[in-house]
Amino acid sequence: MDGINLGWPGWKTVEKIGSGSYGTVYRVGRELFGITEEAALKVIFIPQSEDQIDMLRDEGYDEDSIAETMRGYVNNVVREYSTMKSLSGNTNIVDCDEVIVDADEEEYSYKIYMKMELLTPLAKSIDKKASFTPEQALKVGMDICSALIACKKLNIIHRDIKPENIFISKLGDYKLGDFGIAKTLQNTWEKAKTMIGTPYHLSPE
Repeated sequence: MDGINLGWPGWKTVEKIGSGSYGTVYRVGRELFGITEEAALKVIFIPQSEDQIDMLRDEGYDEDSIAETMRGYVNNVVREYSTMKSLSGNTNIVDCDEVIVDADEEEYSYKIYMKMELLTPLAKSIDKKASFTPEQALKVGMDICSALIACKKLNIIHRDIKPENIFISKLGDYKLGDFGIAKTLQNTWEKAKTMIGTPYHLSPE
């Protein structure tokens, strides 16, 4: 994908900075009157593999049902994006700028491009040679509590508070991200859909 214009004027991929089961994250940038602007681009694939379409067929889904199911998964992800968008402007929540859905409905295939602010994951921001100071821990706690207060005002439940979903900005503010997008996709292919969250980070109840 390097160097390809992805739908936003002037924006091009620079490098891949991460990947997981549900997509890939790229650093993207553009030149604007001699100034370089950067952002993160999350690319989500639905389905994640052709095997998942075959699995639905094996379970008795006809072609119309498969098409409807895939569109439903896309709608879920776009709703999660809308959740993040409604919280834009909060110092302690990841800003998500825009989303584009590239659909090939004949093949039940979708690519979802989500452009958001470029941040450093919490784990990468910690100096492995030095201890995480009490002051840093307090700052993380206060910033994430601020994010949750904003969520509460809009009746939003994050559902997956964990270190992997916490990031730090260049100004030193800790931010909460991933409002259920990965979890939405994970639940797509799980037989049991009653639990939402990451087991080691769930509250006891």
